[in-house]
Amino acid sequence: MNEKRLFIAITVPEDSSIVSLSDNLKTCLSKDKINWVKTCNLHLTLKFLGDTQVSLIPEILWAIDETTKQYDKFTASIDEIGIFGSKYSPKVIWVKANPEKRFNQIFETLSQHLSQIGISKTSENFVSHVTLGRIKHLQDVKYFQSCISKYQNGKSFSFLVDNIILFESKLTPKGPEYSVVGKSEFV
Repeated sequence: MNEKRLFIAITVPEDSSIVSLSDNLKTCLSKDKINWVKTCNLHLTLKFLGDTQVSLIPEILWAIDETTKQYDKFTASIDEIGIFGSKYSPKVIWVKANPEKRFNQIFETLSQHLSQIGISKTSENFVSHVTLGRIKHLQDVKYFQSCISKYQNGKSFSFLVDNIILFESKLTPKGPEYSVVGKSEFV
């Protein structure tokens, strides 16, 4: 097979605040069908590439290197819980990553470099976030909303952003398994 399922991301450490938030939400929403992201797999996706020709990997790594050359390491924070989808039909539970402006700049720079090698920009707006869970089915939407609002103003935590990683994602019955294909450090 000459393809790998790839994505480009910034990892988020397993800080006790985000582990606690995730655990609390899992407990509160235990009757719902939600695929929770393992805390060891938390990340901020910059670009999901999907099934990609292995021959493109060196060029993708070049685009990542060119991006990291343009930015210094920085401190980011995770706060504000949110959902994708409507409040009546939520699809994803996430937490916001700040500084939003810096993540947007990195995303735009990476997109420009990837377009130079033939990987087109996505038409969707970029939202700097870390996915906590993907909702498959809710027992009670109002109860879900009350659980989310209970943790709306959770503890914020900071972490150092010092690299961008190209990951391979292998889908397994126990959930996705990620392995590092390449990594580039910010200046």
